[in-house]
Amino acid sequence: MRRIFVNTALKHIQREKKHRHQENLDQLSLPVDNKSEAPFEMNELLSLIQRLPSGYRTVFNLNVMDGYSHQEIGMKLGISESSSRSQLARAKKLLREGLEKLEERTKNRKDG
Repeated sequence: MRRIFVNTALKHIQREKKHRHQENLDQLSLPVDNKSEAPFEMNELLSLIQRLPSGYRTVFNLNVMDGYSHQEIGMKLGISESSSRSQLARAKKLLREGLEKLEERTKNRKDG
C-alpha cells in the first residue's frame, strides 16, 4: 500500500510540475511513514482497489503488490503477457480517475 501511495503522490507531483515550472522534484520530499498526513485515507484507497473489475484487480495486485512480471502473471492466469499489460494499464486508469474524484470531493469539503 505504501508503494501505491508513494507512486500516486509522485505522479500527482509530476502533474503539478507541468503547471508550475519553478518547482523542482528533486527538492521535494515525501513522508512515507504511516503517521504522515496523506491526501487520502488508506481505507479509501483500498476501497478503490476492491471496486476494480476482478481481472484488473487480480493483475494489479499480482504486479504492483506482489511484484510479479507480466510474463509470470500471464503464466499464472493463463493469459498473454500483453493482456496482463493492458489490464494493468486499465486498472491504473480507473484508480487514477477514482483518486481524482476523491481529491475533488476532499477539496470541496475543505472549501465549503
